Amino acid sequence: MLTDVDGDGKPELVYVSENFVRFAKPCPTNPTGPWQVHTVSENGPWSAHGIGVGDVNGDKLVDIVGADGWWEHPDAGDATPT
Repeated sequence: MLTDVDGDGKPELVYVSENFVRFAKPCPTNPTGPWQVHTVSENGPWSAHGIGVGDVNGDKLVDIVGADGWWEHPDAGDATPT
């Protein structure tokens, strides 16, 4: 799925890879280089089937939804790695 996850006005690719929910985007300083990958979830048995995005909890931030649950978008400044 392509949608703006991080609020920069540009779509990111939301996907599941190697048992992690992730999103990726082009590097702003090297847009033709490797994309920047951001891991959202802990390692799990996550399925790519049914993956989507939306504001699940009403805080006006994009959350990622999967067949097995959802991952809440952290508040600005949250240093949690996933």
